[in-house]
Amino acid sequence: MVGEAKDCFQTWTCEGGRKCREKCTAEYKGIGRCDEITAPIVPPQCNCYYPC
Repeated sequence: MVGEAKDCFQTWTCEGGRKCREKCTAEYKGIGRCDEITAPIVPPQCNCYYPC
């Protein structure tokens, strides 16, 4: 479709679910969530999905 927005994706180290959501909304106007399950040596990531 012409003019349809794509979904884009950014990640950063999660500093809590609330901060993740707030930063994603403020910087990208998107929806942010922290990883629920991670490998033992990998810090949880904030996954931000937004239209671009």
